[in-house]
Amino acid sequence: MVKSIFGPIAGIILGFIAWHFSGNIKIGSMVGITVWMAAWWITEAVPLAVTSMIPVFAFPLTGLMSTNEVASVYMNDVLFLFIGGFILSFAMERWDLHKRIALNIILKIGSDGGKILMGLMLCSYALSMWISNTATTMMLIPTTLAIIDKINNMKFSNSENITKALLIGIAYASSIGGVATIVGTPTNMIFMSYYGIAYPAEEPINFFKWFVFAMPVSFIMLGITFWVLKMIYMRTSNFSDVKVSTSIFSDELKAMGKTTFEEKTVGTLFIILVLLWFTRADLVLGSFTIKGWSNFFPYPNYIQDGAVAVFIASFLFIIPSKKKNDMLITWEQVKKLPYSVILLFGGGFALAKGFSDSGLTGWLAENLFFLKDYSPFVIVLFICLFITFISEIASNMATIQLSLPVLAAIAISTNIHPLIVMIPGTIAASYAFMMPVGTAPNTIVFGSEKLKTMDMVRPGLILNFAGILLITLAMFSLGKFVFGL
Repeated sequence: MVKSIFGPIAGIILGFIAWHFSGNIKIGSMVGITVWMAAWWITEAVPLAVTSMIPVFAFPLTGLMSTNEVASVYMNDVLFLFIGGFILSFAMERWDLHKRIALNIILKIGSDGGKILMGLMLCSYALSMWISNTATTMMLIPTTLAIIDKINNMKFSNSENITKALLIGIAYASSIGGVATIVGTPTNMIFMSYYGIAYPAEEPINFFKWFVFAMPVSFIMLGITFWVLKMIYMRTSNFSDVKVSTSIFSDELKAMGKTTFEEKTVGTLFIILVLLWFTRADLVLGSFTIKGWSNFFPYPNYIQDGAVAVFIASFLFIIPSKKKNDMLITWEQVKKLPYSVILLFGGGFALAKGFSDSGLTGWLAENLFFLKDYSPFVIVLFICLFITFISEIASNMATIQLSLPVLAAIAISTNIHPLIVMIPGTIAASYAFMMPVGTAPNTIVFGSEKLKTMDMVRPGLILNFAGILLITLAMFSLGKFVFGL
């Protein structure tokens, strides 16, 4: 009850203060609503989706936007990218395609200690690019626990360290892999949508550009994570001496039987979708441009990645299954869509629009003008530091929802391109490695009851700072090249 009351009371007080200093009642109202939503998002006093609906009634009551205007903001292209991608991932899960991919990866890597860790992390990393980080971790938990049981039965010394390395490894790799693609984690899509709303005149961020930048960054981060876990948990465990029979994987793969028609079809549709995402927009290579396939249509700018995702996903409802008396996917499976996340997206879109229309972004920019005395590198470093550690205690989606409007104001006040601060901030929100509540994968592996909080804090603190530095360096090198800044 106290947490529920704190949000609106804090919003009213800080809203009046902002109104007093800005002389603009709309700015005061927007500050009040933002503080209210921030308090409820961070404390989770009510479900996140409920907090996300506050603008639907708060904006009309304070004169910021009509009900029709605010309702229309809740749905856009990025939501359909999210929905289409999720439907395809549901189909992969229904027919165990993701499980077959995972088992094949692990079998090809090897069976000694270091290779087991590498195999599980690569598997988690690769799958989380395309299906949710939560689903990836949940899928790998049973296999990981089975490996741990085998190692424990070998009466190996310091086997508890091996347990920690494997469980933490799949959780961290899942969060890292999710960063590599636009559809890998909701925070990436929140950023893409906000950027489109706040900067409609700028060239939108497409799937290909994000991947060319984020994939190398995430892969380097995966390597750093593997090395840190080995140094902390394997150096004194002689983990390389551990040999686990691959029968645990090969038996499971044999039990699945031959690749089915359904798996092949879903896999083909998945490959087609990825190829369409990569080749939709023009690919500019210096003075040479490879035209995207969208140019074959009369209005290429109308076609976005969300349209492609829904188009391919629709085939899953049309192509019949040979195993069951229905299609590759049915509406029953789609009912599992995380509608709370969809509303969370909408709440963020509404905040973005409210910041702009109320004048709050401009007012913040004026008051952040002192930042122009600092170099962009230092500003980005600080942004990554701040967002990473806030994400340790608050939902990374809520963190980035609240941060992006402020980052837009920082970009204005420092006269630097908004992408230079927004992209690092977005990735930093996924790089919260220290706390069990930092990300959903962290929470899932912690729920195995085989880890203590300090088991995550030790490697997590190192990786937090490594991630902050890596993101910042990447933005001022590869980022400037990829995004033409």
